[in-house]
Amino acid sequence: MVRSSVLDKLTASLCDAILERSDSASMLVEVERSNLFLLSLDEAGAYRQLVLDAAVAVAEAKGGVKPGETAALDKIREALGST
Repeated sequence: MVRSSVLDKLTASLCDAILERSDSASMLVEVERSNLFLLSLDEAGAYRQLVLDAAVAVAEAKGGVKPGETAALDKIREALGST
C-alpha cells in the first residue's frame, strides 16, 4: 500500500504497473472487503487509498524501495499531478 500511495486514484491496472504484479484487482477487492484503507470511488473498480498524510507515506516508500524506484514513483506522481 505504501508504494501505491503516490496515486490519487487506484485501479488494478495502475497498481499492477507500479507494483509489478498481475493480481491487483483481486487484492483491491479483498482489501476493500476487509475495510482496510480503501474507499470505493465507482463501480468500475477505482479506489482512493485512505492515508492520513500522503507525504508521510511517500517518504516511507522512499526509504523502503529498491534503487531507481523512487525516481519512477516521483515521475508517476508528477504525471498524475499529485503533490
